[in-house]
Amino acid sequence: MVSLGEAYNKVDEKIVGDTYIINGPAQSGKTSLVYWALRNDGEKTVIATIDCSLYRTDIQFIQKLTREVGEKLGVPNLDKRAIASENIKFSELNEVIRQAGRHLVLLIRNAERLVEFRKQILLYNLLEWIATDIKEYVGLVFTTRLIYFVDRFEKRVRSRLAAKHLTVLRPTLESLIKLLIRRV
Repeated sequence: MVSLGEAYNKVDEKIVGDTYIINGPAQSGKTSLVYWALRNDGEKTVIATIDCSLYRTDIQFIQKLTREVGEKLGVPNLDKRAIASENIKFSELNEVIRQAGRHLVLLIRNAERLVEFRKQILLYNLLEWIATDIKEYVGLVFTTRLIYFVDRFEKRVRSRLAAKHLTVLRPTLESLIKLLIRRV
């Protein structure tokens, strides 16, 4: 476990091309950590955020993912062209992401819900797609409240995951003030 300040220092690097799992209690700064890490990136990187607690099925998740990516990269109605079938495919997004000329960070909030989806096919395909097709363009960040998030993965999903793990604690008021003073 690391303090929020230590976590900021560890994530102050390029997110694109990597996968992160950030654990911590509610309101501990998990999402802020991602935005902070990209603060100096300007327009080169966009963040598409998907909150898994809002979606009950793989298809709903895919539609939201494609809608977010389309909006962030300036491609309207991308979600209507998304491929969602028994074998979920993300290949429709490859050209859009490559042609955009920008990097993309997929921020998957409340990621513990992904392990509840049917046989974790969605999670497996998402990790496979990023690792093989577009790793140089996309970073993947899971935020979760569960410390043992990865332990709930099926074996095949775990085999596709090469992630940096960070566990952040809710900062005390004193440590938050010190952190803000250092950053100003």
